[in-house]
Amino acid sequence: MSTLEVGKRIAALRDERGMTGEALGSLLGISKSEISKIENGGRKLDIGYIALIAEIFEISLGELLGTERHGSLAMAARVMSYPNGEEAQVPRQRIRQVLEADASLATSVGLSLNSPSPAGLAVMDRVKNEDLGAVPDSREAGEALARIVREELGLGRAPLSDIAELAELHFGIDVLNWPTGTGISGLCVKGDGVALMLVSTSFPRGHQRFTAAHEIGHYMFSDPNAIIFEDDLFDKTTPLEMRANAFAESFLLPEDGLREVIGER
Repeated sequence: MSTLEVGKRIAALRDERGMTGEALGSLLGISKSEISKIENGGRKLDIGYIALIAEIFEISLGELLGTERHGSLAMAARVMSYPNGEEAQVPRQRIRQVLEADASLATSVGLSLNSPSPAGLAVMDRVKNEDLGAVPDSREAGEALARIVREELGLGRAPLSDIAELAELHFGIDVLNWPTGTGISGLCVKGDGVALMLVSTSFPRGHQRFTAAHEIGHYMFSDPNAIIFEDDLFDKTTPLEMRANAFAESFLLPEDGLREVIGER
């Protein structure tokens, strides 16, 4: 959609709601004349303003920009309709906004999808070839995945500095860090062309690191649920959660590395 078409769409939505250009400008923090330029195609909007306008009109970015409904938009709708308690409302909204922005930018300006690095692809190939998903013992499977990831990425036994950067760089997972409260530790969304996780920064740093590693485990094992809410990060009752926890534990603090540090103490 061109700048002029976006402007016409905004003007039509504003008229439908009986809103003046001055009123819209006030909500955006710009003048009425700037609104006129936008609506006449004389000013190009950045994504920040576009997202705010969509929020003011209470519509999605896809609706505002007239983009087609593909993977990210469909997943955004699924996130919002997923049954969960009130504590998940804010995380769901943030994930929805990111998915909608991703879909709209991809369609409007050709934004390319994040993709795994060669080392990340090597990890995925080994996981598939060694059929780790079929290992019946959850802890054994999680620890095996941790070893593979460290080996293929050349991480050795050293401490890891930035889990989110590692997830984005090597596995093509978009990471959103946001203070969404302590009701939900994290959220993992994966599907056709979508790989995204949210980590709540309302928790201490160590908890955030564990959450990020835990979500990488879900993604690497291709766990069947497209949407995973982590309301109890340390859940030990389901095999999938136990496996993701075992991966996070071994990945962040490998046993041989710990033994090397503590020695005989």
